[in-house]
Amino acid sequence: INEFPEIHLFVIGKAKEGGKILKQISDLNLEGKISFHSGLSQSELVSLYSSAQISVIPSLYEGFGFGAGEAMACGLPLISTQSGGLKEVVGQDAVIIEAGSSKAIAEAIKNLFLDKERQLSLSKLGRQRMENKFNWTKAAKGYEEYLKNHPRHELVGHGHYGLGLCYFNLKRYDEAAAQLTKAINSKGPDKATANLILGQALLNQKTADPKKAEAAFDRSLKSLGLVKTGLLNRSWNEEKVSAWVKANEDEDKLKDAASAVQGLVDALYMRQEWKPLISVNNAFATVVKGSDAQQRVRVMTGEAHERNGNFKAAAVAYEAAANQKGGDAAEALFRLGRVRLDNLRAYEKAAENFADFIKQQRNSPLRADAAFNEALCYYQGYYGGNA
Repeated sequence: INEFPEIHLFVIGKAKEGGKILKQISDLNLEGKISFHSGLSQSELVSLYSSAQISVIPSLYEGFGFGAGEAMACGLPLISTQSGGLKEVVGQDAVIIEAGSSKAIAEAIKNLFLDKERQLSLSKLGRQRMENKFNWTKAAKGYEEYLKNHPRHELVGHGHYGLGLCYFNLKRYDEAAAQLTKAINSKGPDKATANLILGQALLNQKTADPKKAEAAFDRSLKSLGLVKTGLLNRSWNEEKVSAWVKANEDEDKLKDAASAVQGLVDALYMRQEWKPLISVNNAFATVVKGSDAQQRVRVMTGEAHERNGNFKAAAVAYEAAANQKGGDAAEALFRLGRVRLDNLRAYEKAAENFADFIKQQRNSPLRADAAFNEALCYYQGYYGGNA
């Protein structure tokens, strides 16, 4: 701070409320120097990267290393460890530091800030690496050739994982699922990330397989350190999950866990397993809290409550989702109005929901339905009595 008084740290992610990170920031009087940014759109993410001078990825744990790839693609000079998938992503086109060494991080940041030529060189090398190596079609061909020529190589598991990731990003989900399954059954690849992407591929392939996807998301959560309890270890326990969250300061693991929970809820939703879906929502509330997954999980939990006939609980879930910023707010608001109209007979509140929907969603195909439902609320309220 003394050497670089204008410095500001932008953290892509969210600090845990009441956690060690925020306490340490407060103790060091750094609130004005550090800010956290989550739930960013692609354009907002690019804008944030473009406003920065350097990027630092000090991860102890990393799946594929998307953050490093994003920074390099934006031409941002990178300081990074080589934990997990980062080694494959960054190569030698970044300042490589020892994982877990705060001294190494500080020295690397200071040296790179003072070396403008090094910044320009890394910016160019990083962008070129992303353009040349991480074109998904080119990368897939490279992995295919490697697996064909070296089927017994010690890193074959990483090859299957890399090819599966390429196929996934090329939306070739059936092929992605096949390769990721081989990767999971091999030595090397990170099991939490591989199972997470496998689950998503199974849900998106031509014939979705939500049962196998559910199993993949379960394995992903277990690989992150979460455990089931109860008879035959078949249930997720809210108390144990909360304890895991409190003990875990690794934002990457928390983010992966939230994504796995959303995938698990998606799979249960597709299978119409309403009671297990509600149980998963209750058990993992602390995992998805504040994450990008939370709003969608709330909407699906609301429908699960509806299907079980618990309309008050459905309204609570929909209202919570509607009050969040995100792409599912409009759907949650419409569903909230419909439950209050059709099931709870809360006509005045339902009318307000539909009126808000009409104001906020000028281009929605449901706008006419919302207008009709708002009028119906007034009609029902007059003849049926306000509720």
